[in-house]
Amino acid sequence: MLNLNKKTLRFYDEIDLFKPAYVDETNQYRYYEESQIDEIKEIIRLKNIGISLEQIKIITIKMNGASLETIYQERLFEITG
Repeated sequence: MLNLNKKTLRFYDEIDLFKPAYVDETNQYRYYEESQIDEIKEIIRLKNIGISLEQIKIITIKMNGASLETIYQERLFEITG
């Protein structure tokens, strides 16, 4: 749906950035809920503008609308100088 490969999703799970809603113990399939789509989209957006996964992890822990807007403004300033 979002063109993320399994390796990326597993890595995000390993580093506690984006956890599946459920992991089947018998086959280790990861299942995600529709409510998680916005969260992974935001992670992808932040990564695409050059924010490191470590920084994204910190951001997602304390994410809210105002701080996210500030993050985008700061990154835009970094890019444009």
